Amino acid sequence: MCSSDIDFSARIVKTSSRFGRLSKRLWNDHSIQLDTKVAVYKAAVLSVLLFGCESWTLYRRHIRKLNQFHMRCLQQIVHIKWQDKIPNTEDLQRCQIISIEAFLLTAQLRWTGHVVRMDNSRLPRMIFYGQLQQGECSRGRQRKRYKGRAQG
Repeated sequence: MCSSDIDFSARIVKTSSRFGRLSKRLWNDHSIQLDTKVAVYKAAVLSVLLFGCESWTLYRRHIRKLNQFHMRCLQQIVHIKWQDKIPNTEDLQRCQIISIEAFLLTAQLRWTGHVVRMDNSRLPRMIFYGQLQQGECSRGRQRKRYKGRAQG
């Protein structure tokens, strides 16, 4: 298991506990409107889940984990059981919210635009546009190897 997998799991656990603390008072209260619940979800839950996501190196498995958590939370907010077999797109439409992948892309594009507009002397911009001073790529297809394993 990669260290980023452990970080993602820890982040989901932390966010899940925050979501659970709001369960009795907010999610299960039928007198509160859905748009209010979704606004609180965005502010209190998604902000913890996606904190710093602009700089994450994302793999498909991470996006899948985050999306599963996101959809589980939305289904609990809307009171949909998995036995109802309602598609995820309908859950998103009911809550008038975008998917987790769209949240991630929006945040990363916002950060990229911020870096592009920075002064040339700023470190994030220099790293963003930087190139290697020495070294070269080998010819042909790159060798497949496990992450973290010594190159050989």
